[in-house]
Amino acid sequence: MTVETNKSQAFLESVKNLAIALVGTGIAGKGITYFTPHFSYDVPRILLPVYEVFGPAGLAVGMVVLGVLLAACSFFRWVGSKRKPLQWILIVGIPALLIVAAVYATSAEKKQEPSKANSRQELAISANIEAAASGTVIFPSSFSWESKQQYDQLIKNLDAAIQEKDPSKSWVTYNKLNIFIAGLKPDQSDPEQLQFIIA
Repeated sequence: MTVETNKSQAFLESVKNLAIALVGTGIAGKGITYFTPHFSYDVPRILLPVYEVFGPAGLAVGMVVLGVLLAACSFFRWVGSKRKPLQWILIVGIPALLIVAAVYATSAEKKQEPSKANSRQELAISANIEAAASGTVIFPSSFSWESKQQYDQLIKNLDAAIQEKDPSKSWVTYNKLNIFIAGLKPDQSDPEQLQFIIA
C-alpha cells in the first residue's frame, strides 16, 4: 500500500468512528426522553424484545446503554488509531449536543400525560362499542358459525375490559377485535366479503 492509500484509509476510519459516535449519541438522547411517558415510542428493531418484556422503562434504559456503548466503542477505536482523545471530544461534543437538542425538540410533541392518552383511548373504545351495540353484525354466508361465535366472545371480552376500567386491557382487547375483523375479509375482490359491515 502506498502512503496516500494509508492516509485515505485512516481518514475514512476516523469518519466511521465519528459517525458511530453520533449515532450512539442520537440513540442515547432518544432513550433519555423515554423515561417520561409518551403516546407512542419509536422502537429500534434490535431493542424490540427488550420493549416487549420490560416496556417503556426497559426501552429507555436499553437505548441509553446502547448509545453509550456505541459512543465508547467509537472513542476507543479513535484512541486506538493513535489520535488524540481531546480531538474526539471536541469533534463529537458539539454535534452530539445538537443531536440531543434536536431529539428533545422532536420528542416534545409526542409526550403526553398518561391520563390524557388513556382517556382518549377509552373514549375511542367506548364510541366503537356503542356503534357496534346499536346494530347487528351482518356476516356474509361464506363465514362459519365458529367465526360468529369468536366475534361474540371478543365483544364480551371487550365489554368486560371496559367495565373493569383498565385502559391497557381494554386497548389490547379492542386491538384483538380489530385484528379478527380484518382477518375475516382477506379477499378484497369478493363483493360479498366487502359487504361485511356493522349495520
